[in-house]
Amino acid sequence: MSTLLPALQVSRFLHFSVSTHPVPFQKINDNGYVVWTGDDGSDWEVFLYDGTSITQISNNTHLDQVPQVNINGQVVWAGGYRYGLF
Repeated sequence: MSTLLPALQVSRFLHFSVSTHPVPFQKINDNGYVVWTGDDGSDWEVFLYDGTSITQISNNTHLDQVPQVNINGQVVWAGGYRYGLF
């Protein structure tokens, strides 16, 4: 007689600090990819977590905001100056 063991479940947590990320722009797709905006020291940039590592997706002088990620891991966002999108 054999005994089946329950599947091992692994949880990962990403912590978003209120002091560095006051607006909730985090989005997650069905594959567990997470995109968000964060301050790089000069303006807001877009970051991606693919389940194993964090990658900074944008690097420019514009304010990058409201990122979205599709099921394939492709990321889009709005970017612009303080008072208008481009």
